[in-house]
Amino acid sequence: MIICFSFILFRKNQRINEQNIIISQQVDKLSKLLSQKETILHELHHRVKNNLQNVISILEMQKESINFNNIEELIRGNQNRIHSMALLHKKLDMSEILREINIHGYLRELTELVMDSYCDKAKNISLHFTCSVEKITLEKALPLG
Repeated sequence: MIICFSFILFRKNQRINEQNIIISQQVDKLSKLLSQKETILHELHHRVKNNLQNVISILEMQKESINFNNIEELIRGNQNRIHSMALLHKKLDMSEILREINIHGYLRELTELVMDSYCDKAKNISLHFTCSVEKITLEKALPLG
């Protein structure tokens, strides 16, 4: 009876070991796939940032070639919108959780970009803000920017 019981335990142990090997192989495959997806996502964010920078440069050239104040204001507004999207992608690229960003840092950098775009030595512009929210989702951050 003990031999029979030992044999049954031995067979179950073999099956468990075989299942562990299969599970280990599946985990390895999933890890590789996840790594590939993260690399692709990182590259996508990088390309989006570069493309947005190209659009900003084109708008900058257009702004310099036109002397009308209202058109300059229109272009500046477009540049600021694009800067906010580029900054959001930069924050997402640096974020470990791809669906959330640090809103305080995002708003700080965004306000600095906007202030720089309207920088005029004759105007004394200062900004003070307080942000009690630590993280915010992508869906909320994009329209906010």
